[in-house]
Amino acid sequence: KLSMGTNTAMEQSLEMCRKLQSEDRWREDDKMSLTILEAQFCEHLASARDDDSLSHSIAAINSYISVAERSTNAAQASEASLRLAHFCDTALKKLHGEYVQTSVSTECAEALNGWLVSSLNDASSLAEVFILHTLKALAASSAHKSTPARHLLPRLLTLLRETCPDARDYSQTLLRVPTWLFLDWIPQLLSMVSDVNLRKVAAPLVQRLVSKYPAAVRPHFNLIKETMDKHISERMNFSLASSLHDGFNRGMELLDFPSNRLNFWRQQIQLREYQHDVNAASNIVDGMISDLTNTEDPLLGLINKRFVEIASPILTSAIATARREKTSVNAALKRAEAQIVAVWVKEFPGLHNASRIRLSDFSSWFASYASFAGVSTALEIPGQYDNINAPPDMERHVTIMGFAPEVQVFESKQRPKKITMRGSDGRDYQFIVKGGEDLRQDERIQRLFRAMNGLLASNTESRGRGLEVRTFHVSPLSNRTGLIEFLRKTSPLLRLLNKPVEEANMTAFVEHQRWIKERATGLGKRKRESAHVDATTHSDYLSAIGKASKDDSVAILTRLKSATTSPDALRKILFTAAGSAEAFVMMRQSFATSLASSSICGYVAGVGDRHLDNILLDISTGELVHIDFGYAFGTATHALPIPELVPFRATPALLDVFSPLNARTWLETDMCRTMKALQDGSTLLKGVMDIFLRDPLIDWERESVSAGTQSHIQNRITRAWGKLELDNPAVVVVDECESKHKNSAHWTDLRKTLVGANAPPAKKCTDVEHQIRALLDLATNPELLAVAWSGWRPWL
Repeated sequence: KLSMGTNTAMEQSLEMCRKLQSEDRWREDDKMSLTILEAQFCEHLASARDDDSLSHSIAAINSYISVAERSTNAAQASEASLRLAHFCDTALKKLHGEYVQTSVSTECAEALNGWLVSSLNDASSLAEVFILHTLKALAASSAHKSTPARHLLPRLLTLLRETCPDARDYSQTLLRVPTWLFLDWIPQLLSMVSDVNLRKVAAPLVQRLVSKYPAAVRPHFNLIKETMDKHISERMNFSLASSLHDGFNRGMELLDFPSNRLNFWRQQIQLREYQHDVNAASNIVDGMISDLTNTEDPLLGLINKRFVEIASPILTSAIATARREKTSVNAALKRAEAQIVAVWVKEFPGLHNASRIRLSDFSSWFASYASFAGVSTALEIPGQYDNINAPPDMERHVTIMGFAPEVQVFESKQRPKKITMRGSDGRDYQFIVKGGEDLRQDERIQRLFRAMNGLLASNTESRGRGLEVRTFHVSPLSNRTGLIEFLRKTSPLLRLLNKPVEEANMTAFVEHQRWIKERATGLGKRKRESAHVDATTHSDYLSAIGKASKDDSVAILTRLKSATTSPDALRKILFTAAGSAEAFVMMRQSFATSLASSSICGYVAGVGDRHLDNILLDISTGELVHIDFGYAFGTATHALPIPELVPFRATPALLDVFSPLNARTWLETDMCRTMKALQDGSTLLKGVMDIFLRDPLIDWERESVSAGTQSHIQNRITRAWGKLELDNPAVVVVDECESKHKNSAHWTDLRKTLVGANAPPAKKCTDVEHQIRALLDLATNPELLAVAWSGWRPWL
């Protein structure tokens, strides 16, 4: 009746429940079960939005509270508290104007909140009832049954911020919740401790986390301590102090080439000068001096020591001159950088091209670590607090016994290094050390994906299909250094697909740019060949939007694909790796589910820049693995000079894997399952995304300044929430483009290509199936793919 019955049937069932409760033949547990069932019927009837909605809502709350407070059965009390928390949360969202598929009306939510304020002594609002009973459910739940209550934790922390904690002290109730349940939310708790209004609530819990799980707290504390209250920061720093961990962090920093570190510092100073933030710029200068001019640093290896000897006098002089003359420090550093690098390259001419370098050449710390290996204070292998489903057993955690003597140097721009850690379990653990990048956003996207995986595992349909996103460990050590788990047996799709056909006499990249130029300028091929034409620019891509027909777009994409890769290339790679037809079917299934789930999860998170180097294929399983999340929450559409207009990558080379089956039919079903599971857990996901609001990254701050509005970051989160609320995908893209492109000459064609030229599009989709069809329409639209940036290789 609860899932399928009409309102009349539910009213009859409610009367039956109440009649049965009046009989004396029931045990106490049975009476409580009937009371919970009665509350569920009342809750459903309240959402009918008729004249009795308020009375049904009040009855549901009273029934749930009755069981939560009177039942001697812990499981029943926990269930009642959990159901009450969910009911209050949906009403609260309605009260705040959020989209909720099934809930009471806004008027009923307002009246219900007013009734709570005037009627209950132990809780005075929907928010406080939610907080109190979420904490009760968490405290009562056992480790193996804690998942439903855990999903409410980020929402709980958000509401603790928004309500007035001075009216109620939740600190003791928080301490009754198992401490390990908060391991995923350490950044939020640290941020709360810094808030004078929330310190009383959060401080005892943070102290317990520091005491029980210092290795889990320390990395997050190191990232936020400079922005925390000074006295709180000093006390925590004393509790977490570890010369071993400090040496590890410094050693990892020194693995970044010193010339790269100098360039990073200068760019940060340039940003702060642009923002006219004198104090921040001065602090960054001090950090640079400490990093690059201290010749007495005992952890410097040969490479870094020589660089410091070269750079120290030049940097010191340049900074002193700029400060004395009150001129731009960035300009002075730019000249100094050129001078330092010129000397550096002469002394170490082949260093940046080396494929392997000894660890000790970067830092002496790695050699000295051997004396600490095996002792109780030894460092843990990173990543052991990911995917926590039970209290961590610290004694069984793997520690670092040592390091391989050399690092492998990759060829990408920042020259990241692959380091091998020897574990106490006899295994090797490999990580990529990245310098000059803030990996906090990558770490948070991984945390969001892990939360999404939890929802997919909790949903019967998505779990049955094996839908999940492949995640990996990311550990930011500072705002400029971090570790990323190395993914074995994977290869970038570009390396697998981009194998030119020998007889092709053109480069696809150049040919695509020529095609863009023709559409942007209106020049035909003959006119272009007879006239001088400048190189293709960003504005050419924008001007080309809407200038080519569907047939013309399909033709260029098909021609470039045939010139770049062999037919069904990815399908053949999987078949060869599988070794048999039966194994190939399983690998194709794995490929399909990973494509469907990663596409939808990535769409909700607004992950962009999905070029072929940022998607890996696991040759052993067929899974797709996404990496590099520098562009998230719509940045690739909103901020890039050539906006990404497709929601995810579903290009021909990927869809060919499904041949001879219909790729779209296959993907639609699994994408719908994924989106429904995420919508069911929207409370959890919105709470996780709140982290981005509370501690904006420096790139977000830069975009906010350029956008000229402090609400820029909030708008990005709000759009992400809208994707969970059936927002029309085409309208979402138009909204993301509007602030930057509305007053441009190409705006009309851009908008027309996305939403058409007829009646205004509906802002909401009718259901999930409609939303997924709209997403696939955008992702496979040849008119959008043909005008994408050439480096994205939309033909593959």
